[in-house]
Amino acid sequence: IGADVRWTATELRKAGVKRAALGAGKYDGTYVSLQKTAKALEAEGYPIRFVDLGKVGHTYVAEAGNDEVESAIRWLDEASSS
Repeated sequence: IGADVRWTATELRKAGVKRAALGAGKYDGTYVSLQKTAKALEAEGYPIRFVDLGKVGHTYVAEAGNDEVESAIRWLDEASSS
């Protein structure tokens, strides 16, 4: 969340990561970079999700009714139980 990372599917698989979720607020400097990374990973066939944290910068305050983070955590947890 809110980190400037540029992983490849090969790197993640080599590290044993089964799936990943990236997220940032719309006003966070990492938002566009993380979206691009997620799209690139998806194009490589890697299971990835990008979570839009809403109209925030480099902070996170849950918006009422926004369950994207909770949904992403459940999705990630599915990989650990399979």
